[in-house]
Amino acid sequence: MYQPEKKAWPPTYHMLKHFYNTIPPGSVRVGVTPAKENRVSAVAFLLPDKRNLSVVFINEQGSRRSVDLRFKGFTAGSAVVHESDTKRRFERAGEVKITDGGATVALSPLSVTSVQLRSR
Repeated sequence: MYQPEKKAWPPTYHMLKHFYNTIPPGSVRVGVTPAKENRVSAVAFLLPDKRNLSVVFINEQGSRRSVDLRFKGFTAGSAVVHESDTKRRFERAGEVKITDGGATVALSPLSVTSVQLRSR
């Protein structure tokens, strides 16, 4: 995938890093139902240790979005966020506000954001 003539990795490479770096082998996909009005795609995985969760969001809109996560059987304690957008490439970023009932994630326009949630 490396483009030697440009001495760069294409954006697809950085998008795939959200899956490769945050979802290890043995993870199990869990159900996620994003709100239709946000026009944000999401996929979530329970990691092999059964205590941590990874969620990948794709914001296809040209504006910032805020997504509320609600969990069944999982209590988030902390989060690590990586984001790729028109300028950043899989960089640590983003905002996550964790509450007792879930979390709120801020998504940049035209971005892929991965959130690694650790249970309490």
